[in-house]
Amino acid sequence: MESYYVHVNDDVQDFAKNMIAALKRHGLKEKKTLPVDFLFLSGVAAYSRNQVDTKQSTWFSKLWGRSVMDLTNKITLHKKYADRDYLIESDILEQGGELPKLSGHILKILKPLGGFEGRGITVVTKTSQIEEWMSRYPQYKEWLLQNYIRNPALRDGYKFHLRIIVVVKKEHRKPVEVYVATHKFYTKGREKYKKDDWLNPLIHDTHEEEGETETFPQKLPDGWTEKEAAKIDNIINDSLLDLFEDEKDFRPDWNAKNGFEMFGVDVMFDKKKPYVLEVNNKVALDWRELYAAPLVDLILDGKIDPYFVRII
Repeated sequence: MESYYVHVNDDVQDFAKNMIAALKRHGLKEKKTLPVDFLFLSGVAAYSRNQVDTKQSTWFSKLWGRSVMDLTNKITLHKKYADRDYLIESDILEQGGELPKLSGHILKILKPLGGFEGRGITVVTKTSQIEEWMSRYPQYKEWLLQNYIRNPALRDGYKFHLRIIVVVKKEHRKPVEVYVATHKFYTKGREKYKKDDWLNPLIHDTHEEEGETETFPQKLPDGWTEKEAAKIDNIINDSLLDLFEDEKDFRPDWNAKNGFEMFGVDVMFDKKKPYVLEVNNKVALDWRELYAAPLVDLILDGKIDPYFVRII
């Protein structure tokens, strides 16, 4: 391999610098015209399908196919895998459709399909609250209504979910390969968790803010032992294996010979039981520069230790 082209948003330049340094260590040189051996795009450019022909570049950082759509659509994910115990029990609602009757003492969280960074999410206890909230966001046609996790695991007193990088690699005429990151990123609430303060979004809206980047299981949730964390880490990876093992329709995008993609899987804990919240293919790369060089090593020479484990 001889050439690379990397294009990222301004806010993820640290990721790009680490990636480029790794590509140079592999002997590749920057090239501004296609084709190239390694093509990495992020941001708007990476999600505008068919806007660019890669002219048979060797590796491209974008996949498409039915599996991508099924996994990253929250509604489809919960329909397709409704019987899995690592998904939270959910009702699927439609804008203007019939709503479930809530008694007032059952706490639910309402999420729109197509929302991101916490937009459109609220906590409800009554049917009237669902109706009123959905009417505020007519642009969202489908919603998930899920049981609220009342006893979440905490990190330094903050509710959190883990953002887990999963890399899917599809080489021409070879089976799909799936890898899970060994450093799983904490994304915490903005205020410490108070069990009865249900309507305060600052305690339960867990989205990453600028600051120290912590990873699991290198840092432990409150009250967890290293032995417990190792066991739960294996349970998470087993759940991801189950989720991805039947998904075969991943294809290199934009006419590239081979493709790969970083997915961000969000996992939250009810006490110490992990639940998969969603699978994202728009992975925020800021604060992920730890994985820029390991990603290059994985794609170009198959090196995974110590940053990835292969599950498929």
